Amino acid sequence: VGGWSGETGQGDLVVAELGGPPPAPPITPNCLETFFASNNGGGDGGGVSFDLNLATPTTFEAMEINVNGAAGNAVTAEIWSRSGTASGAENDPTGWTLMGSGGNLSEGVDGRTSIVFGSPFTLPAGLNGVAVVCSDGQRYTNGNGTNQMHVSPDGNIEFAGGSANNTAFAAGLFQPRIWNGALCPLQIGADFPCAAVPNSTGEIGQMYATGSLDVPDNNLLLT
Repeated sequence: VGGWSGETGQGDLVVAELGGPPPAPPITPNCLETFFASNNGGGDGGGVSFDLNLATPTTFEAMEINVNGAAGNAVTAEIWSRSGTASGAENDPTGWTLMGSGGNLSEGVDGRTSIVFGSPFTLPAGLNGVAVVCSDGQRYTNGNGTNQMHVSPDGNIEFAGGSANNTAFAAGLFQPRIWNGALCPLQIGADFPCAAVPNSTGEIGQMYATGSLDVPDNNLLLT
């Protein structure tokens, strides 16, 4: 490999299929996770809604979801938010904002299908209504009064859920329904000041940083 001023050295050549999704960042210890043990599921294009109460503003870069489709099926997913609770607003698109989206191949029922958002997004501290909409039917768990609250290991993210409908933001609500998934905050204090210029495929380059802010941890990954 050639370098500055005639320098040469060893390098690694990585060959990958063009047009595929970016690799998922590793799941971090501070992800909010419910469970991946479903007993019910919704229709294609349906949504699952819940509340997130955040102690601090939190930037999210990826999520894992549980989908109906067979392993290997193409899946696209979106995450929407609104100020305040999702309760009472599940059937009305007014007030909801699309925050992130991405695609991948399904890991099958009760598998962890990873979705990396095209750009990380930040939710403010306090109560946020959240809805996850998926092209493939989402799996979820019926609420029983004891399985509807979840907290991230660092205590920053509190989850309360929730409900589901077979057509996102439309009539036909089922509740309580508990989203099966994990939401992962960005671990490095980096910002994303610009977007890359599309290349000949029409796609743009993307970089993700995950790991620890503490240098002695020796845990930093740029993807």
